[in-house]
Amino acid sequence: MVRGGSWNNNRENARCAYRNSTHPGNRNNNLGFRVLCVSHIE
Repeated sequence: MVRGGSWNNNRENARCAYRNSTHPGNRNNNLGFRVLCVSHIE
């Protein structure tokens, strides 16, 4: 599962909710990862 669009997608797919299936061994310059850190502010 690949989630989120990239600069290489058309505008309909360049959004965080976009999902696409791909083979686990697939490699290309359009695949990457995003880091998320949740901070609890009180």
